[in-house]
Amino acid sequence: MELEDLKSEWKSIGPQIEKASKENPDRSGIYSRADVRTRLFRRVFFSLMITIICGGLVVSSGLWASVLFPVPWLVAFGICVIAGAFAEVRMLKLIKDINLWKMSLSEVFDVTLRIKRYYKRIELIFSILFGVLIGWLSFLPPFGQNGRMVVTWIVLAVAMAIEYVWYKRNMGLINRLADTE
Repeated sequence: MELEDLKSEWKSIGPQIEKASKENPDRSGIYSRADVRTRLFRRVFFSLMITIICGGLVVSSGLWASVLFPVPWLVAFGICVIAGAFAEVRMLKLIKDINLWKMSLSEVFDVTLRIKRYYKRIELIFSILFGVLIGWLSFLPPFGQNGRMVVTWIVLAVAMAIEYVWYKRNMGLINRLADTE
């Protein structure tokens, strides 16, 4: 009896299935969106371009700025910017190496966690490096004789502490994700 009911139900919805399959639904919204990998790749690439442009502006500041930065500081800053650009290029390579069609879900998850850990590490390292550079700048002649540099040091110390706490929190979340695997 149940088999006959199932056959009759199937026959009654048959025309609706055919009608739905012949219709051409608007799927442009589905196909126009980029996948997460592509969006992340674009975001890191955009970050790399901003790094290069801003680094070039600071290094060439002697041509357009009213306050001249000392040459040793500019060299150190330029080295940090170049190292940051290389770190972002490595991250682009890590993202580009993700192959959703050949990798298992577990492998994609592991690679994603590795990328997140790498990103958080370079974020912390370069925050500290640029903090040290700003601190070093406060001792140099054009900026060091200013009483407001105490405020700069206080803000710098608070910002570094917040960055470290944020790093520890995010790494804890990432490690918790890795442990659930």
